[in-house]
Amino acid sequence: MQKLIDSPFLLNQVKHWLATSTNGYLGSGYGIDLKAYLHKPMNTFDGDAIIDKMRVDISALGALPRSVINLYFENAGLDGKKLHITIGDNVLST
Repeated sequence: MQKLIDSPFLLNQVKHWLATSTNGYLGSGYGIDLKAYLHKPMNTFDGDAIIDKMRVDISALGALPRSVINLYFENAGLDGKKLHITIGDNVLST
């Protein structure tokens, strides 16, 4: 039986991607330095660049329409930010 690529699978892939620093795998640019984005001012934030890198690194996301994947940051306290990624109706918050 073939395994389906469903929302929980994609969310687990995104969780892994978020937890892996850039170049965490030798010879691969897979991953993201999320702290570098979290320490930037909100007015310099480029969410499209993060989504584009995510779509390149996780090939299953590349097959989805662009409108299905969204992300946004929100302020959390005085000096914190929370990242929310939506894939369809599913939300992943860090």
